[in-house]
Amino acid sequence: MLADIPNYDQLSIAAKLQLVDEIWKDIATSGEPFPSDEWDRAELEQRVAESKADPSGLLTREEMWRRVDEPRG
Repeated sequence: MLADIPNYDQLSIAAKLQLVDEIWKDIATSGEPFPSDEWDRAELEQRVAESKADPSGLLTREEMWRRVDEPRG
């Protein structure tokens, strides 16, 4: 697959990340269903059940973004 992208191995990390971003945007706007297997569905169901049983570990949206935005050091 990567062989189909000319000079892929010569792209900078920044250019590769830009390519990944463009691919994700294309996937998100394609309207095609996202494939998942049984393991993915089972894992999601387990996590939902665990969060409903004990919601104390859940973050608010504000707390989640605060953690994402806080500097790491």
